[in-house]
Amino acid sequence: MKSASIKAKGRAWENACASFLRGAGFPTERRRLRGNKDAGDLVEIQAGSLGLAIECKAHGRYDIPGWLNELDREIQSSGASTGFVWAKLKGKTAADSGVILMRPLMLLQILHELNRHSPGLGGPGSQRE
Repeated sequence: MKSASIKAKGRAWENACASFLRGAGFPTERRRLRGNKDAGDLVEIQAGSLGLAIECKAHGRYDIPGWLNELDREIQSSGASTGFVWAKLKGKTAADSGVILMRPLMLLQILHELNRHSPGLGGPGSQRE
C-alpha cells in the first residue's frame, strides 16, 4: 500500500473516532502532527477532572507494546492525566467497532474519577460488598 493511502486510511479512522465522540457529546477534533512532541491524534477531551490523550491506530498489524509506549509519550507531551489507544479492527470502519487499549493503571485512574463523581459505582470507599 502506498504511503499516501496509508495516511488517508489513518485520517479516515481518526475522523471516525472524533465524530463518534462528538456524537456522544464530547467536543473533539483531530490534532496536527507535532513531531517528537506528539500529543495524540485527537484533541484532549475532558472526562471529569481527567484530560485524555487519544491515539488512533488503523494498521494492518497490531503493535500493542509499541502503541502503548507511544501513548505514554503522548500523555507526557500533552499534559493529559491518562489516555487510550483506539484501534481499528480489520474489515470494520465504524468507530464503535474498534477496540480500546490501555494500561491497567490508566483504567484505574478513570474508575477512580468515575467513583469520585458517582460513589455508588464501586471501588475503594464504596458501599458495595
